[in-house]
Amino acid sequence: MQLFESAFPIQPLFETRNEWPGMAKEDEWKHLCAALETYTPPPISAAPIAPDEKWNAVSTYQKSVRRGQFRVAMKIVSGMVPTEDCGYLWKRVCTTAAEDIGPANDALMNFVIQCSKTYTPKRAPDYQFHILAFLTQAMCESAKSRMYCSLSIIENNMKTKPSNLTKEEEGFLKQIRKINKQEHWAVQNNWRGEGMLKFQLFDGMQLVANGWEPPAPTMICGFPDYAFDMHTRIGKTVCSKLVGRSEVKEFFGKHPTNDKVQAVGYALFFAEGGRILHALRDSRIALLEQKFVSSKFGYSDEKVWMQLIDIISKLVDNRVVNMLRQSTLIR
Repeated sequence: MQLFESAFPIQPLFETRNEWPGMAKEDEWKHLCAALETYTPPPISAAPIAPDEKWNAVSTYQKSVRRGQFRVAMKIVSGMVPTEDCGYLWKRVCTTAAEDIGPANDALMNFVIQCSKTYTPKRAPDYQFHILAFLTQAMCESAKSRMYCSLSIIENNMKTKPSNLTKEEEGFLKQIRKINKQEHWAVQNNWRGEGMLKFQLFDGMQLVANGWEPPAPTMICGFPDYAFDMHTRIGKTVCSKLVGRSEVKEFFGKHPTNDKVQAVGYALFFAEGGRILHALRDSRIALLEQKFVSSKFGYSDEKVWMQLIDIISKLVDNRVVNMLRQSTLIR
């Protein structure tokens, strides 16, 4: 039997703010709770998504939210809520909140996390579409930043620490290490945001908006082109094929690395999949991230690494990447 019955059960969610009042201002939390309680979701607009398509589906979900494309994201919600993979969709929704909303709207990020704890598919099965539709629309319409993702990438690659860090950058690393030692709601629940929730304790972030507007996607076998990144089967195959492109081969000939396919996958992420509509970013953290990724692949100068991103960006713009995706899928 489900935990909640009759009217929409907003009170349990409202009370979760007491776990850490700093997760949002009281008026912000009340506003989000009231908006969720009275929200009218759009009609279900897609057939259930087959289990073997869930990886492409969740990739589509996250990247469409990044681009503010609510209709695309809602097709995934419509297609996954009625299936056994609804729980997996929840996991990706929480990751999206931490990775792509983050410091641009900490209150919404934490609200998503608390919704995932309060309204699980087993406890509130009849409310899944309502809640996930609301959170998806809220994230699509919200300001966005992937700076917590950047900090996570930096943290995960500290074993390959660059040699050309500034004093300020060394200070950023000390902050990251210090955060892990804190006993705090954001640290205790960090796993719910794929290791990024704790970074709301990072001090001194300076966010500035960029003006990037996403191009209209090309649909390939029912999914937008940007869905096929290195975390999908098709995306991995395409990255392998890109390694054989003449301009990419020339780059690796001059600048060898131990993992060409993964290097291309990361470059494709920065060139296409990880880009966000009007993203808020801290240029200092963004540069530090590129230094760490550059070092990960054996390049002491991040400018060399940026050359590969530029090469892959041109292959995206020239539709070479999409041609490889289409030929791989058709086969």
